[in-house]
Amino acid sequence: MKFWLVLCLFITPSLLITAQNINLPTEYIRNTISGEKTLPANVQGSPYPTEEFQQGTVNILDKSFTTLVRYNALADAFEIKDPTGEITNLLRRPNITVELNGSDYEIEYFIDDDGNRRQGYFQKLNDGDAVFLKRRGVIKQDALRATNSYGRDKPASLDHYEKYFLKKGDTPAEEVRLKRKDILRQLNNEEVEQFVKKHKFKLKNESEVIQTLEFYNSLNIE
Repeated sequence: MKFWLVLCLFITPSLLITAQNINLPTEYIRNTISGEKTLPANVQGSPYPTEEFQQGTVNILDKSFTTLVRYNALADAFEIKDPTGEITNLLRRPNITVELNGSDYEIEYFIDDDGNRRQGYFQKLNDGDAVFLKRRGVIKQDALRATNSYGRDKPASLDHYEKYFLKKGDTPAEEVRLKRKDILRQLNNEEVEQFVKKHKFKLKNESEVIQTLEFYNSLNIE
């Protein structure tokens, strides 16, 4: 009897993970994926910040599903792998969020480099009316031929980047650099400026920006 009890304790968690994975609603996944298979073989680099699938949680409305997941920065999509090894894309929907490695990822509206309003995945770094967001992406660099006989051809490559955004209320997120003047200009609040000055923040790292936003949110600014 004791043997079967111990055996169940080891088997049950894996069964739960598998069951949750299978129950992921099919209307929220796409059977085709866009990733390495769509790229020429000679391209250097990877679409994925982390190649390996990791256990995460997909939240859809009021339900949660444990699954293996990884982020495709080139396609701006989360890929999931089911127990059979099949890989599919999780559809980009505002009511879908992903928890991975202790971080929350969700769809947000933002203003891109051309001034257009778009939607994309962001890592949410704090809670409140003013939210600090991180966006990961990939730039495709074309191959370059050597300009002379002494040079070398440069193959096409995928270059990863990270950008930071601030979102206030219901307005689209806007890109912000980790610079004191840029952060303070977007927040536009004298009390926040005094707070930053008091703590001698340079606002060049995530921690200082998050602390500043926590103070900003505590002011209940309308």
